[in-house]
Amino acid sequence: MNISFIPRWSIKHPVFVVVAYLSVLAIAIYALVVQLPMWMMPYVQSPLVAIVTTAPSSSPQEIERQITQPIEQQMQKLKGVRYVRSTSQADLSYVTVQFNWGQNMQQALQAVQSGMKTAAPQLPAEIVTQNNYQVLPFDPLNRPVLTLALRGESSEWEAGRLRAFADRTVVDRLSKLENVQSVSVFSTVGNLAIDSRYRHKGLAKE
Repeated sequence: MNISFIPRWSIKHPVFVVVAYLSVLAIAIYALVVQLPMWMMPYVQSPLVAIVTTAPSSSPQEIERQITQPIEQQMQKLKGVRYVRSTSQADLSYVTVQFNWGQNMQQALQAVQSGMKTAAPQLPAEIVTQNNYQVLPFDPLNRPVLTLALRGESSEWEAGRLRAFADRTVVDRLSKLENVQSVSVFSTVGNLAIDSRYRHKGLAKE
C-alpha cells in the first residue's frame, strides 16, 4: 500500500494537521487529569474474604476443633473457592477464603455469609447468639489505620456490657468524626478497627 500521499497531503494542509494534533493532545490531557483515576498502585479487586471469630477464654486447640474446622469444611463447599486457609490461636479463629480471580466479590461475600449460617449449628452456641464472628472482604487498600482496645476496670464491665458500650456509644461517636470511613467492632472485648484517618477529639470523657 502506497502511503506517500499522506506526507504530501499534510504539507498542503498544515492548518488541519496542527488542529488535529492539538485536539488529540487536549483530549489526552483531559482524560488524564479529569477522567482517569490515579492510584499509587494499580487497583485489583482482592478475591479474599475473611471470617474472624472470637471466643474468649478458649485455648488454640478448642478454637481449632470447635470453630475453625467446621467453618473450613463449610467454606470448601462453596462454588468458585480456590483454597481455604486458617489460623487458630487463643480466643481467636481467622479463616481466609480465596475465590477465583474475576469473580463477583459481592456475590462471594454473600455466599460466605450464607455458609456461616449453614455452619452455625456446628459452632458453639455462644458464637451464634452473641454474634461473635464477622465476615469481611479483605482489601489491602482498606486496612484499618487505627486499632483501639477497650477494657473494663471493674467487675461491672463484663464482656456483654463492654460489647454493648462499644457498639452503641464508641462506634457512634467515632463514626461522626471527619474523614472516618467506617468503624467496626471485631471482638467481644471491644476492639475497634477504623478504616480511615482518625482525629482525637471524638471520644470526650463523661
